Amino acid sequence: MKKGEELFGHGCGLIGENLFLASKTANQLVKFNLLTQAETLITVGSSDTSYSAICSDEKNCWLATSDGTVMRWDPVSQKCEIIDLPQDIGSSGYLSFSGLLYFDKRIYAVPYSAKDAVVINQETLQARILHTNDTMESCWCSFSRITENKLYLYYSEQRRLLEIDLLQGKPSNSYTIYEDQDDPISRKDFYWKNCWDKSKNQYIEADSNSLSFFLDAVKRSSIDGHREKAGLIGKQIWDSIVNA
Repeated sequence: MKKGEELFGHGCGLIGENLFLASKTANQLVKFNLLTQAETLITVGSSDTSYSAICSDEKNCWLATSDGTVMRWDPVSQKCEIIDLPQDIGSSGYLSFSGLLYFDKRIYAVPYSAKDAVVINQETLQARILHTNDTMESCWCSFSRITENKLYLYYSEQRRLLEIDLLQGKPSNSYTIYEDQDDPISRKDFYWKNCWDKSKNQYIEADSNSLSFFLDAVKRSSIDGHREKAGLIGKQIWDSIVNA
């Protein structure tokens, strides 16, 4: 593993008192017992794979693999089952999904190189496409969460937040999070070079980009003349929520 590489895929699996994290560089999971704080390294799947995401359904772990598949893993029997995904998901076959979420006996696979999300029935293992994309060939989703029957997907390259009504099974709203391309911090050469992933419009904390390094970079960036505007961002967010 190279210095600065991300260790784990997105998410975690919680089964009983055990928390599972999936390796992004090997076919291994880390099992962490929340009561005893004991750690165990578990080999799962073939030696030529790794995992981009993980979630659990309180009994099994669900894993998105580096070669574009989704699998169900039983921590008791150690059995792995590859899910038969729809053919037309528009994936290159590499890192199809950036996240997995469990809700109401279904697993939601969030797109990375895939064009749309995929929904997998926990009991039948049948998978279907959840249409989330009308304009882009692929939708790299950097953040996803399910709240009150709504699935939220954030596409950082487009700075777009998509809201999907899971009861109706279709998108209900789309929001542009930030339109100003002349970002007072990220436009600085130092910040671009050392912290900011320009292609994805986000900062990823890792061994080479720690939180303290990020804060120091922001502190050292020359943003005089923009501080008053930047200082109002929190108030603008609050006012938007209150007045919605």
